[in-house]
Amino acid sequence: MVLAGDLGNEGLTDALVNNQQGPAVAKVPMSVPELRASGKKLEDWITPEGSSPVAFRAATASGSVTLKPLNQLWGRFATYWTVS
Repeated sequence: MVLAGDLGNEGLTDALVNNQQGPAVAKVPMSVPELRASGKKLEDWITPEGSSPVAFRAATASGSVTLKPLNQLWGRFATYWTVS
């Protein structure tokens, strides 16, 4: 399973989110937050979210990001991260 960060749909039109404009999504600028490792163990900085067995929260410099299976996300998402 590939987990990806849900970066939301802010700034995207309905047509872009619904993939009606194809590769135009790549032309909409976005910023990917840096993940913050706050402990030696993965469990210290990536925690379960709610009752879903496949949703997690990861700390970032500006708050946190939800990590979900890639096939559950639409709009903006990230699969590669800088971790500090």
